[in-house]
Amino acid sequence: MMRTALIVLLASVVGLACATTTEPEPEAVEAVQAAEPLSQPEAEPEPAPVNVAAPRPAPTPLQLPKTASSLPLVGLSGLAALGAGGALRIRRLRR
Repeated sequence: MMRTALIVLLASVVGLACATTTEPEPEAVEAVQAAEPLSQPEAEPEPAPVNVAAPRPAPTPLQLPKTASSLPLVGLSGLAALGAGGALRIRRLRR
C-alpha cells in the first residue's frame, strides 16, 4: 500500500513538472537571433620567457623529529610477562 502511494506521488510530481515546461517566448527567441555575433578577441602576444632560478633544496635538520611512541615497548613488556608466567607455570607443574 505504501509503495503504491509513493509511486503515485512520484508520478504526479513528474507529470506536474512535465506539464509546467513552457516553450520560450517568441519575442525572446527573435531577440537572441537578432543579436550580433560576438567578435573574436584579438590574439595577445605571448610574454617573453622569464629565467627563474631553481629553488634551493631545504636544509636537512640536525635532529630527526620524534615520531615513535612507547606503545610497542608496553606490548613487548606484556609479552615478556606472559612468557615469564607461562614458564613459571610449566616449572611448577613439572615438580
